[in-house]
Amino acid sequence: MSLFSLVAPRRLAVGLLLTAFSVAGLGVSQASAQASGKIGYVDSDTIAEQLPEYQDVQKTLAALQQAAEAEFKTKQDAYQKDVEAFQQQSATMSDAAKQARVQTLTQAEEALGAFGQQKQQELAQKREELAKPLLDRINAAISTVAKAQGYTLVFNKTQDSPVLLYADAGGDLTFKVLDQLRRGRAATTPNR
Repeated sequence: MSLFSLVAPRRLAVGLLLTAFSVAGLGVSQASAQASGKIGYVDSDTIAEQLPEYQDVQKTLAALQQAAEAEFKTKQDAYQKDVEAFQQQSATMSDAAKQARVQTLTQAEEALGAFGQQKQQELAQKREELAKPLLDRINAAISTVAKAQGYTLVFNKTQDSPVLLYADAGGDLTFKVLDQLRRGRAATTPNR
């Protein structure tokens, strides 16, 4: 598991960034043609695997997940026993008793689902909490190296998708693209 996958993915932002580059006509080949612009990349998996802190985060998360799974399984087993008991007893139950028991089992099933979702949310929150200091440290190192080596853009080389990790402030085209889009929309709006 990639360290950068420990936090919520920002694929939409990456897609919008790539779309903005193509809309503005600023493809990677043009950017790399600039004399002062260097583009680099890092392999976050390799970086993470070399850091003892990452191993500690992984161990902590694995232990928390194992405990949550064990607690969920205990509750799930108890629910399953209740369902089996109802199935065995339902032939001798009155309709009113069956209805009441079905309602109780439905509520128990919903509670089990809610418990599972709660545990998933707690694990995601803990994952972000534990990963943030390490991510901040890695990003600071990337910025330091990028500035020292004269890189204007640094991407993360991952299986999923490239992610911009560092950008020289002079290369931020966000507001220029927005301006172009606004002027383009105004120019294409028909006069009525």
